[in-house]
Amino acid sequence: MKYKIEYNSDKKYVTANIEGDIELEPLKQFISDTADFLKRHDCHRVLHDFRSASVNMTIIEIDEVPKLVTHFGINDSFKRALVISDDFKKYNFFESTSRSKRQNVKIFTSYSEAKQWLLGDAEFSSQAIPISIANESK
Repeated sequence: MKYKIEYNSDKKYVTANIEGDIELEPLKQFISDTADFLKRHDCHRVLHDFRSASVNMTIIEIDEVPKLVTHFGINDSFKRALVISDDFKKYNFFESTSRSKRQNVKIFTSYSEAKQWLLGDAEFSSQAIPISIANESK
């Protein structure tokens, strides 16, 4: 699983992208790194792009993810949009489980719709200060 996390200083949101197989152990590090990045930039909005990823987790493991998110300090004051290409059943389960734990998360298949929901009525800009971290693990 490879991931990259960047901060858009213009619109004040974080993009967090994953490529490859999403498995629980590497996902824990991704969540931790994302939470640290959000805290460092005092940011409460995340646009996750998982279109190049596939979920390789059981329903029981997926049920643990919202608890991990909360454990790392991402609570109901954060707004998170996830852009996906498939695995609708697993992602819908994740969204339902997250919302039951009072997390503000929504699943999209359109990147532009996810960004619009995340930013509300704010105008879009592609300008960002190139602040990022990347991780690659097998």
